[in-house]
Amino acid sequence: MRKQEFLLIQIYVAALLVMIGAYVFKLGTMPPELPLFYSLIEGEDTITPSYYIFLLPIISLIIIVVNIFVYRRIFTHDLFVRKLLYYSSVGAIVISTFVFLKILFLVS
Repeated sequence: MRKQEFLLIQIYVAALLVMIGAYVFKLGTMPPELPLFYSLIEGEDTITPSYYIFLLPIISLIIIVVNIFVYRRIFTHDLFVRKLLYYSSVGAIVISTFVFLKILFLVS
């Protein structure tokens, strides 16, 4: 495993531990439903069961895996694209962690 990939996995695991810790910390005060889908029209469509909040780290993991696959298979020698995909993976981790924590702390 390459150095960048290992660092990316470490960042993801650290963010995942922060998200799980915050979820466990807020579990007692959290309502059974959370507003997760803000892009939908206001109402019942935006409300989901509280465990759906783990879609955010799952989507982040999918983005990381796809980016690693793309730069290993397609862009093996293009340094610019590799760095671009690396930083987009880090951005996905940071954004998903921020949104996860923001929803969790605003609702509970």
